[in-house]
Formats: sequence, structure tokens, C-alpha cells
Amino acid sequence: MREVETSPAHDSERRGQASTEDNQSRWELVLDTDLGPDAPPGSYVSRSTPLISTGTAEDIITMGIITYKNAQACLDLYKGKLDHFPYRILGDRASCNLDAIRTASPLLLAAICSVSILHKAPGDFGACYVHFKSVYMSRSVAKDLSVDDIRALCIGAFWLSDMSWTLVGTAVRMATELHLQKSFGKALRGDREHYLRARLYLLVYACDHHFSIPFGRPPLTRQCNAIRNVRKFRQCTHATEDDARLVSQVLRWSLCADVFENYDADAGVPLTDSGLSDLCTFSNSLDSLRAEWIDRFQPNMHIGNYPRKGVGLQCDFAKLYLCSHAFRGIEGSDTMGRSQEAAQAFDILTNEGISSALSIINGVASDTEIQSFFNGLPVYFDIMLAFSVVFLFKVSSKYPNLFRLDVNATKHSVNNMLVVMKRITANFHPHHLLVDLTKGIDGLLQRWCVADDTIASGRRIDTQQAMPSADRINVLEPEWFEGLLDPQFMAEYDLLAWPG
Repeated sequence: MREVETSPAHDSERRGQASTEDNQSRWELVLDTDLGPDAPPGSYVSRSTPLISTGTAEDIITMGIITYKNAQACLDLYKGKLDHFPYRILGDRASCNLDAIRTASPLLLAAICSVSILHKAPGDFGACYVHFKSVYMSRSVAKDLSVDDIRALCIGAFWLSDMSWTLVGTAVRMATELHLQKSFGKALRGDREHYLRARLYLLVYACDHHFSIPFGRPPLTRQCNAIRNVRKFRQCTHATEDDARLVSQVLRWSLCADVFENYDADAGVPLTDSGLSDLCTFSNSLDSLRAEWIDRFQPNMHIGNYPRKGVGLQCDFAKLYLCSHAFRGIEGSDTMGRSQEAAQAFDILTNEGISSALSIINGVASDTEIQSFFNGLPVYFDIMLAFSVVFLFKVSSKYPNLFRLDVNATKHSVNNMLVVMKRITANFHPHHLLVDLTKGIDGLLQRWCVADDTIASGRRIDTQQAMPSADRINVLEPEWFEGLLDPQFMAEYDLLAWPG
């Protein structure tokens, strides 16, 4: 066997590596004087902090993936516009310059650059996106967690559709490990650091619900004390109007989570009379939330009237989600056998669902300011816009005589919205989700018209064969439409698959 000579420097390096690995694998007893004897058992044991620094990861600028100038443009766009849609994820980092963010978290910088380029900031989206995924994979197993990494994960989840659920899951885990939810009490007592930690947890909660409930997935975050008492967050010494906006969203998602918990187990089964009554109660609660918040917010210097108009739009989304439960299993159910109260509740809920979908579509088609928001809004808005169209298509084609819906007027409204979406997405980045969804809605509208013409003429025809092949894109294939009257309409379909 040949012996390999090693230099003293090499031996020192190996000993350093072994020492680092040894430190990283050790555990220690933590005697925190702030913890009482009632603390969880595991709170006294944790991995020891490595004594030897592992160094700073190369950031997206250092690696030559984006220039300093373009990275600055990305940061300016994100801080000046995008961050204000989801209530300022950056928190106090909004006052930091590019160099400070580079130092704080390479993952945060990569997320900001990727998302900003997707919204037409200068740079190579593909290269930045690949780098973001690479840094994410590294940080997802790191032990030195930071709130800046959680901010990065939320930014990525809100706008990078193919990674949303993965990023949310990691963000929830990191937020839990850092006990962000436990900062709520100290935030109420005026501690600014804990205020920032608590509001970040509320953002993680909202982000989690964006990508769980609409997909039929149980949320990963729970109704903890911070969520149950979220209204108190407005009483924080450091609270701003953005925090009030965040509180209003948490309240809406908390209500939707209650709906999910009450109706998740019986997907596809018609609602009972009591189920319809309870759903009406939820609907009334949502109406109360809308009335409470719709006129609360002032115009924002970065995003105009979005704070107020966003409340209306998101309440319509929530109402559509809620009321769509009333459509469960109606094909095989005996609607005539319901009690008078249940029949009335069914009629109210189904028509409110239809009205909400029409309100979404007509609002987007007629309001130029709302149209301007879409090149900046998180992907949840794109998803719900598409679902509104699919919902109306299914109602009109499957139950033309069961509900009060003017089909021709509805198609006209969808077409008006489609004209608008084609115009505004013409200047979007080609990888923006709404670009593909617009093409899908166009194909669906053609199929819709073919189906109605077929019914009117008494002919039977394969509408998929009749639809031009150019409009058959993967995002909205006809198979995707099946079952979409169920609130778990995205549970079995990967609508968010990144365009290839």
C-alpha cells in the first residue's frame, strides 16, 4: 500500500474540517434563564454553534450572474413597488442598501433579483432563477437560520409559481424553529425586534394559506395564539397601515381555513341541510369582514388604490371559494328534497358564487388601475382570475337551467376581460404565469362558444377536436376543467407547473 505524504498545511486543513464537522454534530444543554420549569423538554437541548466560521456564500453578483447595476435596478423595483403588494416582506430591510442585503442573505438577494426580473427589471431570469434554486437547496438544510432567509422564501413563494409550495413549507419550518409565533406578546409590549418577527410570522401564515387552501391542502400553519388574537397586532407601538392590511388578510384566511376544516372531509358529497346553514354563517362572517375593511385604507404612494381595491378583490376570491362548496355533488343530489330553509340557503350561496365570479371578471375588465396591478400581484391573483372563468364555464355548460345565469352576457364579459388581458400581458415577461393563463382562457372561450353552438344546433361534436390546436396549451387542457366546481379545484392538477 502506498503511503501518501501530506503537508502540515493540509493536515491543519483536515483538522479544521474535522473540528468543524465535530462542532456541527454536537449537542449542548441550554440553560436559558428566561425559561421556567414549564418550558418544553426539547427547549433545553440544541445543536451547539460551530466554533469555526463556514464562510460567506458567494452571492449572485460575485458569481457574475447579474451585474451590480442590474441588481440595484432589481432592488429598486422590488422596494419601490412589488414589496408593497404583500405588505412589505422586507420589514426594516427596506431601508438597507444593496451591499447590506448582499451581506445579510445571498438567498434574499437572489429572490429579489429573480422576482424583479420576472416583472421586467433588467437581467437574465433563467440564470438568476437557477441560482436562486441552488442557494435555496443549500440554505434549506442549514442550521444557522435567519429571518432574512424566511423573507427570501416568502418572496419566492408569492411570485415564483413552480416553487411556491416547496418554499412555503420550508418557510413554515424555519419560522417554527425560530419561534416567530412566540414574539407576538413581546411585540404588543413594544419590543421592535419582536414586532418585526411577529409580523413576519403573519406573512408566513398568509403565504402558506395562499398555496394550501386553494389546492385542497391543509395549511401548515395553525390557529395559534398570534392568529386568534391578530386584531391586537394593530395596537403595537410600531404598527402601520400596512400591518392593518396584513391583519385583514389574516382574518380572511383564518375564516377560509375554518371553512376548509369543516368541509374538507366530504369533497364531492352534497352538503347536508345543516352544512348549507353553516356555510351561510361563514358567508355572513365574510360579508362582515368586507364591510369592516373595504373603506379602511388610504391610497398608497407605491401602489395607488390597491389597499382598498385589493380588499374587494380578495373578498370576492374568498366568497367564490366559500360558495363553491354549495355546488358539491349537485348532479346526483335531490335538490327538491331539501327543507325550505336549506333550499333558500342553497339558492343564496350558489347565486352569490356566480355573482362573485362575475364581479371579479367585470372588475378586471373595467378598472384600468386594477389591470395595472397584475404585473406585480402574487400568483394567487392570477390563479383565482383563471378559476373565475372556469367556474362560470362549468356552471353554464353543466347546469344551464339550474341557475340564474345569462350565458351570452357572461361570455361577453369573459371576452372583454380576455381582450384586456391580452393587451396587458403583451408586455409581460414571457415566463409570467398570467401570459400562459391568458392563452388558456382564450382557448377555453373558444371551446365554450363551440359547445353552445353545438347545443343550439342540436348536433353532437367533440369540442376538443373543434378547438384550434394552437390554443391547446398545457396550462388549461380540457381535462384540467373537470371537477373544477369543487373548492379543491387545484388539488389534483399542477396548474402552477413552470412554463417549459
